[in-house]
Order: sequence, then C-alpha cells, then structure tokens
Amino acid sequence: MRTTIDRLLRASRPRRARRGAEFVEFAIIFPIYLILFFGIMEYSWYFYQRSVAIEAARVGCRVATQLDPDVDGATAIQDAATDAALEVLANDGGFDCGDEGVHSCAVAIDTTNMIPGSTPRRLICGLSVNYVSLTGYLGSSDDVGGPAGEIASDRWGASGGIRLIPEFIQANATSIFEEDD
Repeated sequence: MRTTIDRLLRASRPRRARRGAEFVEFAIIFPIYLILFFGIMEYSWYFYQRSVAIEAARVGCRVATQLDPDVDGATAIQDAATDAALEVLANDGGFDCGDEGVHSCAVAIDTTNMIPGSTPRRLICGLSVNYVSLTGYLGSSDDVGGPAGEIASDRWGASGGIRLIPEFIQANATSIFEEDD
C-alpha cells in the first residue's frame, strides 16, 4: 500500500513544478498575442474606413451625374456631389466632418471635362479624410507612428518614427454623363 502512495506522490511532483513554467511561457507569449490582436483590429478599422471613403466618392459622382450639366451648371453639380459624399461619410463610416469634427474632410470635384461637345463628358471626384486610429497602437493623427512605429523606427533606424498606417485616406471616382440623343 505504501509503495502505491509513494508512486502517486512522485508522479504528481513534476506536474506541480510545471505550473511555474506554464506561467512563464504565458507571460512571454501574451504580449505577442496582444500586438497581433491590436494590429488586426487597427488594420481592419483602416480598411473599413477606406472602403467607406471610396464608396462616398463613388456615390458623390453618381449623384452628380444625374444632373444635367447644361441646365444645372458646374456649381450645382459640385454641391450635389459634395453633399452626397459627406452624407455617406457621416452615415456609413461615422466620419465627423463638421466644423468641430474629429475628421478633416476635403472633397474636390473636377468639372473641367464637363465642357459641352467634349466626348465623353465626365466628372472626377476626389476625397481625402484624415485617419483616426481605433486603438492608437499603430499611430493616429496626433503622433507619428504610435508605440509600434517607435519600435519599428528604433529597430530599422528611421528618424521621426514610421507610420504603419497612412495619415490620410484618399479616394477617387470618375463618372460619365449620359448623353441624350
């Protein structure tokens, strides 16, 4: 009976000693998992905001080309495209482009190709919005690169930090006016 108890006690000792090693392994691996998690979250947020900006430029151009350039004029077409683009940015992407807003939004509408007689008559819409970070880990509009950018600049010797995500999201779209025959 005694030998069975001794055997059981000896078998449980390595398991108790292993608990400390598991904690050390977890402490080493956990920061790596956090870095990966924040990186995935930040890039997902960036790509989502970028897709909203592209869609806003497309919608702005599409709405503006519904107007007749000969009747409405360039100013009305620019206003319609700008309003439609800003509405998509605010509703779909949560961009706050107001006077006191977090985002700085710029919509540029090129009406030089709307000259009567030019074929095809087209409208070029450009959009630029500053990127506001979700986590701040890969950089935001306030700093150069965030903690990850500082680590990267120290590692690779770049001065001033490295931006891992662009500071501005830019989108362009082109629409062609339908010609009445």
